[in-house]
Amino acid sequence: MTEPAHPAPDWSDWLFALSEQIDLARSVGRSKPEPDEEDIHRLRAAVKYARALLRLAPPSINRQTTLCRNYLKRVAHRLSRFRDQTVLMESLAALSDHFDTAPSAPLKTNARIALQNAMMRLNTVSEFLRALPVPVEHPKALRKTIKQYKRRMQRRQPTHWRRVSNAKIHIFRSALIVHACHMNFLKSARHQPKGNYIHRLERLRLCLGELNDLDRLVCFSKQPRFQALFDQDPAIVDHALHRQKLLRKKLQKLV
Repeated sequence: MTEPAHPAPDWSDWLFALSEQIDLARSVGRSKPEPDEEDIHRLRAAVKYARALLRLAPPSINRQTTLCRNYLKRVAHRLSRFRDQTVLMESLAALSDHFDTAPSAPLKTNARIALQNAMMRLNTVSEFLRALPVPVEHPKALRKTIKQYKRRMQRRQPTHWRRVSNAKIHIFRSALIVHACHMNFLKSARHQPKGNYIHRLERLRLCLGELNDLDRLVCFSKQPRFQALFDQDPAIVDHALHRQKLLRKKLQKLV
């Protein structure tokens, strides 16, 4: 994958993008009578984007932004078990006729409370960003750091997709998501990489995401609390493993 050259954004672009993602996370579900399962996904996606942007912080504010990034990680982690349940049901429906893909449903009480608590914690992050000083470093440091994270992604890219472990694929996926967020930041800040490059990253991200969801499905099949689900179609794990093989072949061609 070849990323085209483009001018560096400045720190005001970066700070604006950070605040925009936190505001997006804080607004989920407010336009509807009741928040639903997709709102948890939207909040976690915005938080992931903000965490990727915080990785671009220069040394002058690195201590503050590292604390903020870790805080956001905890916010997202508290919602992960609710998102896992939704993704599991979606994966089961995609693999077996025994399950239906249901529309996003209103949240149950414990999930709704967890979402509300997450949004309250994000108020603290919003206040933190308003008080964050403008970095003293030259704005070109942003471009330099973005390149460093691209090289990190490239180093983690598997060579033999059919043989590499799921754990190493997940490491590459995490690095690719960070780089994709950086590219989308450049696009939103009008320092645009070519659209086809971002499109290729998105295709990779979707394939890697599906592979990750299937891996988690196989792990969940070994847990007693989900056994009743998998008893409805004993062949579903074999279907998941076969789908993983097909995705690995597809990834070999995409990369």
